[in-house]
Amino acid sequence: MQYEALIIEDDIDIAHILSLTLTKMNIKAHIVYSGLEAQACIEKNTYDLILLDLMLPEVTGEEILPIIKANTNSKIIVISAKVDIEEKVHLLHKGADDYITKPFDIKEVAARVAVQLRNLEHHKNPEVLVWKDLRLDLTKHQAYIKNIEMNLTNTEYDILTLLMSQPENAFSKQKIYEKVQGIYFGDDNTINVHISNIRKKISKHTNETYIKTVWGIGFMLI
Repeated sequence: MQYEALIIEDDIDIAHILSLTLTKMNIKAHIVYSGLEAQACIEKNTYDLILLDLMLPEVTGEEILPIIKANTNSKIIVISAKVDIEEKVHLLHKGADDYITKPFDIKEVAARVAVQLRNLEHHKNPEVLVWKDLRLDLTKHQAYIKNIEMNLTNTEYDILTLLMSQPENAFSKQKIYEKVQGIYFGDDNTINVHISNIRKKISKHTNETYIKTVWGIGFMLI
């Protein structure tokens, strides 16, 4: 199976470097150089992965992100020169699956792309995971609490899938990061944000605690 990716990047050199990298991974890469071009492609085509720059002409990456989330199930990796942690947290809240800061190492990009596509393939496995009133339909890529669908981002869904696949195990933040994002770079705050979001979405429908913080280790289901 050949995956398809959309590269949304206004820097021609960077766009072609990313395209060459994806091509070497047997991923069919399409490039657009503006937000308006990206919108047109998203409306007409389906992509497994989208690499999204933020500082785009006409329509910015921040404006494109919710459009991608509303119209696709694509994995989204933001690639941007913006390094502010609040910006990263904001974009993860809005549904980005990963964030790579420019200038980047192309090996890091390849590793993170591979992880996102591996997670995408895992979601196609026809299974259902259940823990108490939580249920994950891995075929439909949907999560439910008390039969009420939860609006999880892709990364939140991946983390919950990992926890529910081995509910008796405690996972370190590093292990969670490696499983759902790829190579670990010591970014514990990213996992904390995702776990916090999952807890909030569960708490909307039950007072019962589902995710326990294991101090000195990480997180597990209870």
